[in-house]
Amino acid sequence: MISSLNSYGVQFLVGENEEEISSPLHPRELLAGLSLQDDARMRLALIAVLLQKPEFSLEASDVLDMLPNAHQPIFKLYFTAACYLQSKYYEKPRKTHLLQRWDIRG
Repeated sequence: MISSLNSYGVQFLVGENEEEISSPLHPRELLAGLSLQDDARMRLALIAVLLQKPEFSLEASDVLDMLPNAHQPIFKLYFTAACYLQSKYYEKPRKTHLLQRWDIRG
């Protein structure tokens, strides 16, 4: 998972046993996988991924469909945090704005 983050340019976590990978996880698999992690630092990487790669937000509905019901609120929580951080700290509108991609009120 850390290798996939690194291959997408998200240098958020460093692992001791990073392995070379031929291709990173698909964005929806990465987002779902991070949502399912027991380690809070791994789940926190969801925010970093969505801020660095806002186009991954296009996968949000598919990610929710992949997750068990118990883990869906976790993804929504971190997605919402990324939305608000993006709107607060990015002065110029980004090419892909997270809030335009998914209705987080649901």
